[in-house]
Amino acid sequence: MDSDLNVDADNNISSNDLSETDEQHAKDKLQITENQIQLDLMKGRIEHLERTREKLTKALESLLTKVINQIVKIIDFQFSL
Repeated sequence: MDSDLNVDADNNISSNDLSETDEQHAKDKLQITENQIQLDLMKGRIEHLERTREKLTKALESLLTKVINQIVKIIDFQFSL
């Protein structure tokens, strides 16, 4: 009988260990999924920031060109006097 108890105890421990392993595996998969979602969100933010930077760079270049053109006109006007 004692040997039957040991076998049952071993089986219970094995199923309990398996259950804990499954639970840990599920937790790990959930963490991986959460990490992937965070990475995807960060990639989206980076892409948005890169597009915004390109637009701002173009706007700044355009503004600087207009300022330079105005300065050239002012200098030309002053030299023509």
